[in-house]
Amino acid sequence: MLDRLWQLLLGRYCVLCREAVKADAGRRQLCRWCLASLPWRPDPEQHAEIPGITRSFAPFAYAGVVRQWVLDAKHDAGLVSARMLGVLLAESLQDAYPFPAERPELLIPVPLTNRRLRARGHNQAVLIAVQVSRILGVPLKRSCARRIRETEILAGFGPKERRAQVARGFAASSLPPGSRVAIIDDVVTTGATATALASALKRAGAAEVHLWASSMAPHPT
Repeated sequence: MLDRLWQLLLGRYCVLCREAVKADAGRRQLCRWCLASLPWRPDPEQHAEIPGITRSFAPFAYAGVVRQWVLDAKHDAGLVSARMLGVLLAESLQDAYPFPAERPELLIPVPLTNRRLRARGHNQAVLIAVQVSRILGVPLKRSCARRIRETEILAGFGPKERRAQVARGFAASSLPPGSRVAIIDDVVTTGATATALASALKRAGAAEVHLWASSMAPHPT
């Protein structure tokens, strides 16, 4: 029993079915059957336009086990879930951005307020971004952006209400003029958070802002 638990922690067993995985699949900790069963989006770049975003990418629909991983990643017990989301996002991005020169120069995780960060103990967007940075070799700038307005939990709000809640809700440190950056998030719903953060990043010097998220809920606007 202890040996099997140790192997799971090392990434040698699938986190869903607990079957052994080969060494080349250990990083993602999923067997090929469970990997294929995830709610992959047919076109991870197909969605309504998100204002302020040059290009966005989300490999999964916010459904099934991916939805559960996103929810778990917000809590202490979800560190493995956040790692899974980050690895799968990074591996998908390798296909979407096959040439390193096309990739953004910096990763900016969506920040939490200090109050929410203290309550959770970690920022799930940072945990996802760590994996993306490690696998793609794109530097992670953890403290570039910060929230300057406390907002309500946005679940249940429509697009208009979400935009009003997060408008001018972010500030960003100075960026190299003309830089290309990527926002990292766990799930995109309406795109309101990404739009508000992109605005702050452009005020700080970014020329292009990409949005890389693990999942996307239906009908972002």
